[in-house]
Amino acid sequence: MRRKLFIPVVSVAAVGLLVGGLYLLRYHRARQLAGLFTGPARAVQVSELPYLPGCSYDLEAYERYTYERSYEALELPLPSRPEEPLSWVDGAAREELEALIRRRADAVTGATAVLRLRSPSVYRERRPSPLLRVTYPPDGAVFPPNLCAPEVEWEDLEDDLWQVTVGVEGTELRWSFVTSERKWWFPEKVWNRIKEASVDRDAWVEVRGVRRGRPGVVYTSRKVRFRVAPHPADDFLVYRIVSPPFNPR
Repeated sequence: MRRKLFIPVVSVAAVGLLVGGLYLLRYHRARQLAGLFTGPARAVQVSELPYLPGCSYDLEAYERYTYERSYEALELPLPSRPEEPLSWVDGAAREELEALIRRRADAVTGATAVLRLRSPSVYRERRPSPLLRVTYPPDGAVFPPNLCAPEVEWEDLEDDLWQVTVGVEGTELRWSFVTSERKWWFPEKVWNRIKEASVDRDAWVEVRGVRRGRPGVVYTSRKVRFRVAPHPADDFLVYRIVSPPFNPR
């Protein structure tokens, strides 16, 4: 009887030692990685011009192109010299033809193509940063409490290992995580704690970067602050369909 009990006890002890050894190894590895980010860090200066210049178009060339395509769409022969005034084309005066083209364009898009190109666009292409910069969430973001845990994203071509630290202003709530990817998701438990504490105060996220094989050089992003709204987002999405000015391009 004692021999039968001895075997399960030894098995449980062996499993316990194995699990404990793996835990200690993982803990030791985490301490080693966290130690790479200790000490002074160099703050990365964010560019004052984070966006690329807007698109520019050759409107005269585009007008010539749309002029030819308009004749093709109406199945009309293209005049040999479209710059000269046309008296009649297929039984229609030039003014009537152009009015017909405009009416067809306006009926589909609400404006002519050239007018859309002349209109300013609110779209801006962000200039990529070679140095450490958090790109999401934006500074001052407000998240609804019924949103899933968001993702933190950053740009950095200099480093290959990062430490993400999140916390809440005026509290002792603070967590740090190490990752080898340029993105990181809030763990569900951490996000739930932040939602409870950041309704009336700012939460923040900061990213530090190092390159393995280059000890002692640590870069840090500026703190990005955000909050969680006291009211949830509703079930409705209101949107407007528009034709963007850069669509033909």
